[in-house]
Amino acid sequence: MGRSGIVRFLHTAAGILSYPQDPRSFAQLFGALSSAHYTRGRITRIHRETPDTVTAFFTAGDGWIPHRAGQWARIGVEVDGKRIWRPYSLSAPEHGDPSITVRAQGTVSEHLVHRAAPGDVLYLERPEGQFILPEMPTELLFMVAGSGITPVMSILKTALASSSVPVVFFYANRSVDDVIFSTELDELVGANADRLTVVHWLETDKGLPTDAALAEIFSPYVGHTAYMCGPGHFMDA
Repeated sequence: MGRSGIVRFLHTAAGILSYPQDPRSFAQLFGALSSAHYTRGRITRIHRETPDTVTAFFTAGDGWIPHRAGQWARIGVEVDGKRIWRPYSLSAPEHGDPSITVRAQGTVSEHLVHRAAPGDVLYLERPEGQFILPEMPTELLFMVAGSGITPVMSILKTALASSSVPVVFFYANRSVDDVIFSTELDELVGANADRLTVVHWLETDKGLPTDAALAEIFSPYVGHTAYMCGPGHFMDA
């Protein structure tokens, strides 16, 4: 019997033994981190970024493809006995265990922010997306607002670790309490003071960013390769 025949035989046997449950669900009882249908991961650490935002670090089982900085993946979680899938940007840099940074805005996100814990299983599809670093990066300008920082943080940390190009990082938020990765951004500036400039914009201090204010801030950097991520009204401006 060939490999494909063995696989069919084992799947049929599992179906008989686990009926009326789907054999894929039955296999989860054994804690495997991969299956023929999807890849599983396991949360290793939860770090709270703001009162309503966390970063969930996880390991991934066989079948996961290491992400490129800026990519996203569909991730499934069990909420009240139902598996629900949502796309999340990967916030970790390349060449390490992945992570997602989630703000409580919906059923899955609220579950991850308020109920998820180390050891919980995640269901993973492979990373996708073309919001990534160019092969030969030049000077970089990041224009970010709110939770739009998630994929950009992956790109920023990867760029700082893999090149020597200067980077300008503009980050708009409602208040200082809403600044995701606040401590980590300060640490990155301290370690890369010669080439990383971070500019914060807080609505509590300056109101919403205006076209004129943004034009003045960004005018020195018109030659930079620019990345933008945030709410629609911010990107329109």
